[in-house]
Amino acid sequence: MKQATRGSKLLAVVVITGLMTLSGCSHRTGGVMASSTGVDRIDNASVSRDVTITNLRSRLVGGFMQGTATLTSLDSTDLNLQYKFTWFDGSGFVIDDDSSPWLPLTLFGKQQTQVQAMAPAQGAVSFEVYVRQVFAD
Repeated sequence: MKQATRGSKLLAVVVITGLMTLSGCSHRTGGVMASSTGVDRIDNASVSRDVTITNLRSRLVGGFMQGTATLTSLDSTDLNLQYKFTWFDGSGFVIDDDSSPWLPLTLFGKQQTQVQAMAPAQGAVSFEVYVRQVFAD
């Protein structure tokens, strides 16, 4: 009987720790997204108060879509960010998402910078740019 109680307590500690870890990390992955089709999404209001994504443009280079966006810091302090481009074909399906990694970016206070990327395959007709803040652990 004592062994079962100890096992139950251990299981409870593991479950609670796991839930705390998941909830502690979940607010760190949200950010802001802008799409070349004109759709914007805010997954984290704090990030949306610090960064804007504007001037999304695209062009074809050798049959591949190249996308660009302007990221602007609205904060007077440095922001450690990551951004990622996601590419879509004419049917709205993601094109090779694994080939578009999260890229690090530091935006200094009130800085504006242009980010760009090339679609991993021909046939892309639209893209999204997602920006999230990086927190030191």
